[in-house]
Amino acid sequence: MDRERLVTSFAQLNTKAVLDCTDALLASGVPEEELLQLLQRGMTLVNNSCAAGEYFIADLIMANHIFTEAIDRITRGRAGETGEIGRVLIGTVQGDIHDIGKNLIGLLLRNSNFGVIDLGSSVPPERFCSSVLTYAPDLLIVSGTLSGSEIMMARTIEVLEDAGIRNTIRIILGGSCINERQALMIGADAYSHDLLDCVRLARRFVLPEE
Repeated sequence: MDRERLVTSFAQLNTKAVLDCTDALLASGVPEEELLQLLQRGMTLVNNSCAAGEYFIADLIMANHIFTEAIDRITRGRAGETGEIGRVLIGTVQGDIHDIGKNLIGLLLRNSNFGVIDLGSSVPPERFCSSVLTYAPDLLIVSGTLSGSEIMMARTIEVLEDAGIRNTIRIILGGSCINERQALMIGADAYSHDLLDCVRLARRFVLPEE
């Protein structure tokens, strides 16, 4: 089946096979969300291989490129059709330079008609705060991978509270450094466990009628 071949090809970092499967599934009428789920399954397998020491940073970068190209195939011609539905500020916390997950979230949000302001990696709490004041986004999505990054997430929320603007924005935390219970305890509105979940949360916050 092309579905399982797509996942397996992604895990093997076979760009041509992934794109061929994506095109074939699109042509057969497979829904976008199902295709995104298959790509995410492939990305999860790549991450597992990295955790096992079988893949390295170059392989993660390749997986990021494959994911990006496949998303472009899936969403080509659709982004922007309905106008911007909300503005999202994203960034990885200070001291953490792992940004592949954040970059993929930004890609999916842009292709879901969100305006995305990406502050990059290792963003200090004060820069998150000043950017909220500057851009007045609807959502702030903060990611972290390294152990200890949850401390900087908590500090970022504290800085927003001290500035008196915490209640003007919804905050989603994500990444392997934190779980849902911790995210809610330090004052976030929600925790996201994967790419599609994050997009669903973002839409729910800006389009509550959905």
